[in-house]
Amino acid sequence: MTRSVLVWRAWVAVVVLLQIAGLPWNEHNKDKAKRLLQEAGYKKEPIRFYNAWLEK
Repeated sequence: MTRSVLVWRAWVAVVVLLQIAGLPWNEHNKDKAKRLLQEAGYKKEPIRFYNAWLEK
């Protein structure tokens, strides 16, 4: 499994947890964000977002 798939799965897990907990999307809580990234195994590598809607 590639690293990008693992990062994607971690991101989806965070999104699902936020939706289940009923938390707002824009908390602006840097400490919590750092903790969640650490728990997901993030190694300070660049994160690239891909939006298929922008493709021609």
